[in-house]
Amino acid sequence: MANNCWNTITFSGNDLTAIKQIIKETTETDEGYLPSFVDISDLSYPKYLFDVYVLYEDGPIITINCWTKWSPPTEELIQICRHLKINCSCLYEELGMGIFGRMEYDCTTDTANDIFLSEEEISSVNYDDDTGLYSYDGELYESDTEIYSEMLENKTF
Repeated sequence: MANNCWNTITFSGNDLTAIKQIIKETTETDEGYLPSFVDISDLSYPKYLFDVYVLYEDGPIITINCWTKWSPPTEELIQICRHLKINCSCLYEELGMGIFGRMEYDCTTDTANDIFLSEEEISSVNYDDDTGLYSYDGELYESDTEIYSEMLENKTF
């Protein structure tokens, strides 16, 4: 069974009609989904979107959660956003494989930036079975995601 990567993706732009339709299509199938215009032969391996759930939708912004197998769908999102001429930001995590990061794509400049934590950074967070708390840099936390998010925010594009 494949490891699953958890993704929170925010799409933004002047016209989100097409991405809304794609999101609707993903929620109508139990199988993984990618739009037909995504060239899967151009991918290292296709990361289909599973269990898509709309978190937020207001005007020029839509935020979804979804799963992909093994790793984040960064290549797929770039193709989708380039085709639809919209922007996106994808926060992703698959901590079993030491993956935590954020990719952003800007359609106006056709550029993508991917910032992620190293294995060393991820392994610097410790969990205490007795207290149920995480420790990092002398501080205690209830959530490892909070720590990783702070670490990621300290990195710049």
